[in-house]
Amino acid sequence: LRTSMATIRPAAPTPEGLGAALDDACARARAAGLATTVRVPDAVDASPAALLAVVRFVREAVWNVVKHAEATRVDVTVTPAGGSVRVVVHDDGAGFDPAVVVE
Repeated sequence: LRTSMATIRPAAPTPEGLGAALDDACARARAAGLATTVRVPDAVDASPAALLAVVRFVREAVWNVVKHAEATRVDVTVTPAGGSVRVVVHDDGAGFDPAVVVE
């Protein structure tokens, strides 16, 4: 039960532990056969709430890659951006055409 609860609502990572938290967020992707790379600076200047939001965002984005992209790899890069944090999740999957509207 504790493991399930930690997955649903993980503790906020420390700025120094963000890389490990994001690596853990990519665990399901690796289990599904995707190669993953996580790039995070040694320490990120952000609040605990912001760091937790980053982990949740990455977990959801990477899982969407697993479910929909037909990708073989996913890369996560975090960089400081003028007092905030920039997160890029990039995959080599099929993608989609944003001009096409599915109704």
